[in-house]
Amino acid sequence: MLVYAALMIALSRLIDPGLHYALALASRIGITLLLFAVIAIKGDWRRSRA
Repeated sequence: MLVYAALMIALSRLIDPGLHYALALASRIGITLLLFAVIAIKGDWRRSRA
């Protein structure tokens, strides 16, 4: 997953700097949302178990 993202960033940097910036921003947002989802799921699991 991380290797794929790094490859996409390298490719987009070769293609277009603007596209690279947009892709970097999108991946950052995606990672942040993924972290929040994991935290929320863990919190719900703990709450339901207690």
